[in-house]
Amino acid sequence: MEERLKSSEDQAALYQRRYEAASKTVGELKNGVQSLFAKFGCSTPAVRELLGDSGVTDANMLRHLSTVEQRVNEVLQLYSHTAARKGEDVEHIRTALGLCAQSAGEAEVRIAPPSTNDEEYEDMERAEGSEEDAEPKPLAKEQLLAKVQKTLARKGDTAIFRVAEKPASQPRGGAKK
Repeated sequence: MEERLKSSEDQAALYQRRYEAASKTVGELKNGVQSLFAKFGCSTPAVRELLGDSGVTDANMLRHLSTVEQRVNEVLQLYSHTAARKGEDVEHIRTALGLCAQSAGEAEVRIAPPSTNDEEYEDMERAEGSEEDAEPKPLAKEQLLAKVQKTLARKGDTAIFRVAEKPASQPRGGAKK
């Protein structure tokens, strides 16, 4: 009985040390987020009204971080715009912000999400030769890999595609048929 008590006390002490280390880390994170919040000028009356005046807490830390992120993006956009007006190369910043201007001949990339239509999956099963009345059974690793690769190959061609941009104006006589 004494051994179990000793073991429980040791485990409680271990958990206490872990808790203290985690609390210290969270405290340092709060201080860091508060510092970033102040340095980027996020403490406006509107933001204080939204987040409150209590500072960074466990409950609102993510809101503070998202506000900092939004402000950083605004600052980078302003810098990018100003530097571009001066003729400086800011493509790396615009790329990071997702603001890349497409050239006239460049196509726009669109991603079509996979379908959740049950009929499509039933059609896939029939096309693969499975019997409708058969009991479902677990697949072997090789069968599962083959099925996934076949599905990816089929879906891969249509999941990401490029849509060519329409030219602003085409000469009427110069269009190819």
